[in-house]
Amino acid sequence: MKGVNDVMKIVLAARNVLPFHSFCGTGRYVHGLAKHLVELGATVDIIAPPEREGRAVQDSANGINYHFISPMVKGSRFFGFYRSYHLHNFHAAKFVSKMDFDILHIFEINAFPYLFRRNRKPVVASPFHRGTEPWKEESLSARFSELPIDFPLSYTLEHADAVASEGPTQTKKLIEKYGIPPKKVFEIPDGVDLNLINEYTENPAFSRRDVGLSDDDFVLISVGRTDPMKGVHNIIDAFAILVEELPNAHLVLVGEGSEDDKIHQRIRKLDLEERVRHVKNVSDRELFSYYSVSDVFVTGTLYEGLPQVILEAMACGLPIVATDTGENSQVVKEGVNGFLVPPKEPHAMAEAIIRLHDTEKRRKMGADSRRMIREYDWEFSAEKALKAYEKLVA
Repeated sequence: MKGVNDVMKIVLAARNVLPFHSFCGTGRYVHGLAKHLVELGATVDIIAPPEREGRAVQDSANGINYHFISPMVKGSRFFGFYRSYHLHNFHAAKFVSKMDFDILHIFEINAFPYLFRRNRKPVVASPFHRGTEPWKEESLSARFSELPIDFPLSYTLEHADAVASEGPTQTKKLIEKYGIPPKKVFEIPDGVDLNLINEYTENPAFSRRDVGLSDDDFVLISVGRTDPMKGVHNIIDAFAILVEELPNAHLVLVGEGSEDDKIHQRIRKLDLEERVRHVKNVSDRELFSYYSVSDVFVTGTLYEGLPQVILEAMACGLPIVATDTGENSQVVKEGVNGFLVPPKEPHAMAEAIIRLHDTEKRRKMGADSRRMIREYDWEFSAEKALKAYEKLVA
């Protein structure tokens, strides 16, 4: 049992982490948790694959030690991604087994082979959205294509000493699908660094005029990867519907991904080039400046846990239009700080956005977003995590 004054040594194993990987919700989550665990007095090492070939195997930032274990995870599903991901996982597990630490926290299945060891340290697993995606129940091909992830994920959830979910909706689904004992699950919701966000919004990198927008424009923003799961094409279709009624509407897309070309083709086909701005590889200060010049945050995600970008938008005082999936209803309260719409229904999304064209309603909902976000400061989430870790180590 660790003494009161002993320093907790924590290893986090993830496939993405800021500031070394491209924009990704997982990476932001791991970075936020690690940073605040260090502020609480713990030591934190992060295990991850390199973002690019040939990257240094070790680095440090914000008091966190990073270990980049080859190979880089890349390529198409069966002929690149799965092979490189699992090769990285075995190398990462071998590396972890030689480290001095108290607890290992696995995100998705990173370094999962460490669970095979007899004399191992306690392990916490965070599956995020993995394993409970609704489309797997609807499509045999989807279930088959995800087997190389789902088999090790099932093993990880069964053999880990604890499972960390993002909220009550995910907790319920994990218990029902995997038969996990309820006492084995604890919740670490996504968080935001409110002090840092306030600093960014008080000292923005640019104004509306700097990016070609006027005070009279009605500006929507969506942040995240342009991957199929994010439903960005539905946002484009909803925007095409609402511009017929709102000629001053503009859309800012922040992020990149596998569907960039398809999204650009869709924008051109709907003749929206003058109204849609797509930006990539922005710094955090630039990201929060884009939030600050916007009026409404929109997400078309088809399924995930609790998107951190929703919390970031709330911290910037924006009302939210989100799909009613995953943990979104945990933070988006219908008619209070935004609206929930069914996934894959652009007309419903457009109607919800149009309701927020009313300036007074928008301001009130934005104020409620800012009020509600206070309980999602990373400081509180990190404290929950540290208490859970200490209990497992004891």
